[in-house]
Amino acid sequence: MVKLAIRATLVAKPGKEAAVEAFLKSALPLAMREAGTTLWFALKITPSTFGIFDAFADEAGRDGVPSFSVRFRTIRGTRLHAGLRPIGLQMVN
Repeated sequence: MVKLAIRATLVAKPGKEAAVEAFLKSALPLAMREAGTTLWFALKITPSTFGIFDAFADEAGRDGVPSFSVRFRTIRGTRLHAGLRPIGLQMVN
C-alpha cells in the first residue's frame, strides 16, 4: 500500500517546454527501476507547468531511493525551468 509520496511542480522557461517534457519522459525508466518507487508519474498541467508524483510504500522505500535527490538536482541543473517546488505528502487511509 502506498503511504508516502512526493509531488513536485516544475515551471519550464519560455521556449523550453518541449525539452522539459522530453526530459521527464526520459526519467520514467530510471524511476521504475528503483526498488522503493511504487508509482511514478510525470504530468503536464499547463503548456509550461509540469508535475512529478513519486509514491512509496513506506519511509524506508522513500529514503532508500538513492537517486531521488539526484533526480531533483539533475532537474535543477538542466536550466530548463524557472522553478521547482517539491512537497512531501503522507497518504490518509
